[in-house]
Amino acid sequence: MNLRDLEYLQALHREGHFGRAAESCYVSQPTLSAQFKKLEKEIGVSLLDRSARGVVFSEAGLAVLEKAQSILKEADGILEIGRHFKDPMAGSMRIGVIPTIGPYLLPNALAPLRKSFPRLRFYFMDMKTGEILAALRNGELDIGVLALPLHEEGLEEIPMYEEPFELSLSKDHPRAKEKKVGDWLEAEDLLLLEEGHCFGNQALSLCSKYGRIQANPFRGSSLEVLRAMVAHGEGVTPVPALAARQWSKQNDDLSFISFNPPVPMRQVGILCRERSLRKPIFEEIADTIKKGMKAHLPRSRKGTDLLPVY
Repeated sequence: MNLRDLEYLQALHREGHFGRAAESCYVSQPTLSAQFKKLEKEIGVSLLDRSARGVVFSEAGLAVLEKAQSILKEADGILEIGRHFKDPMAGSMRIGVIPTIGPYLLPNALAPLRKSFPRLRFYFMDMKTGEILAALRNGELDIGVLALPLHEEGLEEIPMYEEPFELSLSKDHPRAKEKKVGDWLEAEDLLLLEEGHCFGNQALSLCSKYGRIQANPFRGSSLEVLRAMVAHGEGVTPVPALAARQWSKQNDDLSFISFNPPVPMRQVGILCRERSLRKPIFEEIADTIKKGMKAHLPRSRKGTDLLPVY
């Protein structure tokens, strides 16, 4: 048994498919399958429920998986010590970013990061909040960039910046020329992201302050999908300021209206494992992003409302 076998086991559970698990581990499917059977033979029990359709872990398999994830996490900790003492500013940095932040933050943050950390290789992965939490705990990620606060046990938070929300609607909407969002929002269809995106709950929470909100039964898989729906007059949706600015540059089919004070905001920051030796680097990364975003975010205003993360 070796660490690679345990990585295959973890990948198979994560992907739920031998082919996808092999692809994620950069090996052929026959190689992964052979190593998995070898691991079962060595342990002496079946790790999968062969009577079920698809890849379903047996009770024994889940128990082995839990122990394997713990071992892999400890092994990564040993490698982290080596990286830290050899050259803290070199190597790789695996970063999970939630979809409502990544496409709008990275175009503005990549250049400052490359300049400040020339020997670090950044790998960014598009992941939902729950996926980032799991990946941080099992050692698949170094840090996550997401909405805070989360108050997750075993993880530390490094705030970076606060981002206000604006209401997006079609330029042909009767309310497109309004200066501020008002009680008229109660009569609009609110477009939201699908389950698993904390942003969807935040959007519903902030809009509910304007009355009994009608949520459109349509659920978008991304902000870009919602953008297209809003542009075609299918409803309205709150969007983070960075997304609003990017959409304004790319298209002229949308209008954006500010919310009344206290302006709803979300806090964007970094999440890392508690007591990580690389925390000083994570803090430098957070500071670099914070400084780089000053020119791209609206100036902070008095009377803001920081929305909780659900």
